[in-house]
Amino acid sequence: MIAKEIIEAVGGVYWNLENVMETRIDDHIGGQDCIRWCIPGPSDIWLNLLFVLLKELKINQ
Repeated sequence: MIAKEIIEAVGGVYWNLENVMETRIDDHIGGQDCIRWCIPGPSDIWLNLLFVLLKELKINQ
């Protein structure tokens, strides 16, 4: 992954959510609607994961 290599080369954290989200059945509202997400749903999980990541980064500093 080019993006991962670039981000990590400058000291960033690459966060691949594709694998986490592939197995969820509550992602999009349904049909041909690819823009909106179910609430609560994946966007809530992203926020929780981001919170944990930020806490870990602070602890490891």
